Amino acid sequence: MEVETMIYEGLYLMLIGMGFVISFLTLLVLILNLLEKLVSNQATPELVTQNPEATLTAVITAAIKQHRQT
Repeated sequence: MEVETMIYEGLYLMLIGMGFVISFLTLLVLILNLLEKLVSNQATPELVTQNPEATLTAVITAAIKQHRQT
C-alpha cells in the first residue's frame, strides 16, 4: 500500500469513528432530556420537616439514657 492511500484510509476511519461518537452522544442527550421530562411530570412528595432542635434534643436525651443504663 502506498503512504497516500494509508493516510486517506486513516482519515476515513477517523471520520467514521467521530461520526459514530457524535451520533451516540446526541442520542444519549436526547434520551436523557426525554427521561427528565417524564420524571419531572410526576408529583413530588411533600416533605415533612421537623424542628431541628427537637430532633437534636431527642437524640441527646436518648444518648444520655443509654449511657446511664450501661
